[in-house]
Amino acid sequence: MNSVLGPTARRFGGLWRRGAGIAVIVVVLAILNMAVLGAVAASGDESAVGAMRLETSRAFFAAESGAVVTLRLTLAGEPLPAAGSTLPLTHAMVEYEVMPNVGQPGDIVIIGSSGTTRRRVKLTLDEP
Repeated sequence: MNSVLGPTARRFGGLWRRGAGIAVIVVVLAILNMAVLGAVAASGDESAVGAMRLETSRAFFAAESGAVVTLRLTLAGEPLPAAGSTLPLTHAMVEYEVMPNVGQPGDIVIIGSSGTTRRRVKLTLDEP
């Protein structure tokens, strides 16, 4: 009797082990899949933040460049750009928003933009 039940018991025991092994592999693969998806989603958010930082830096440097142009024109005694005029740069744009009257002290407001970001620089001109 032992010889009749022995192979049957071993056969079902082997199937049980195989089934448990497959279940463990499926669970491990599911956990790895979730870990990879979590890492990919986090890196996607990080790249968006990096792109926004780049756009913000470009906009600020564009506004700063517009301010340098204005200061050099003032020191050279040349006329300043008109309010509303723009200066295109490689990856950004400078807009002169507020300019004082010719030969008059006042505020100069320059907007640098790159992509969807805008940065504003304000200069106060005491004596032209």
